[in-house]
Amino acid sequence: MLKNRPKSIPESHFRKLIAYWRTEKVKAASKANNEPPTQAEMFVETRQSTKRKSLDEDTLDVIVHLQAENKKSKELAIRAFQSIFGKEKAGRVRCHGRVTTPTLLKKNEEIATLKQQHATEKATLEGKVDVMQKEVDELKSLVKMMLQQKSLRSGP
Repeated sequence: MLKNRPKSIPESHFRKLIAYWRTEKVKAASKANNEPPTQAEMFVETRQSTKRKSLDEDTLDVIVHLQAENKKSKELAIRAFQSIFGKEKAGRVRCHGRVTTPTLLKKNEEIATLKQQHATEKATLEGKVDVMQKEVDELKSLVKMMLQQKSLRSGP
């Protein structure tokens, strides 16, 4: 990871940053921020009352069931949500608001994928450019040394 260190950041600071990134707390936060919530998670979050009002019994049962499945795995939570609420109506997506359509979700996923590919490719190319720059610098120093040797030989 040190080879990817920006030149503007001192190595000691970058080492501390890497150590911080490797802590479990940061890894968990990164994972939580990196993944979009499932429909089951959205359902549970949008049914939480800020005014401490009690929910009806059916909603509480659904929330408990979805949370239990979500603890097991995301895939089980998605299946549980679909089994409880049934098939989506054409052109609609539950728990994403009125404007969101399946096409819009697919476009957003494609955009996110392309951005990730672009970032990966950019990082790779920047690494190659750095290597090439080092090679050019080495060649320049070699040429200077050869010119100095030649001038010394053909000198006085």
